[in-house]
Amino acid sequence: MVTMVDLPMRTGTDVIIYPVHPVPVYLSACFERQREMRYKRKELEQLGYAVTGSWIDEGEGEKRSSAIALRDWHDIASARVFVLFTEPLVCKSGGKHVEMGIAYQLGQEIVLVGPRGNVFHHLEGVRQFDTWEDAKVYLEERRRRVYHG
Repeated sequence: MVTMVDLPMRTGTDVIIYPVHPVPVYLSACFERQREMRYKRKELEQLGYAVTGSWIDEGEGEKRSSAIALRDWHDIASARVFVLFTEPLVCKSGGKHVEMGIAYQLGQEIVLVGPRGNVFHHLEGVRQFDTWEDAKVYLEERRRRVYHG
């Protein structure tokens, strides 16, 4: 069913605006970088992405459980793009490495920010950027390419 929201609109200057739905993206990083990921989420939202990672808003004292693991799995599965921040290379937990494996198995586009830390970071299709700024430029260009031809 097509709704009014899905239809192109003309502006007063004869420019046609096509509606664009946010692209779901999952941000993966050490839990200690949670606050930083909230800022990165805002930056991505301004570029037309919707961040699916509930862990970013999770309380520090929240108990780790299989329910949280399943929630994170669903957050990853609902994304089209998976962004992994590799620094620091060693975290208190190895969750981000498991998350990348899930995303790779699901066939998602993987964007790695920081140095390649293990052999899986060299898999075909993993795009590596030294800095967040470089990755953000790529994500912005990707967004334009996908939705604006």
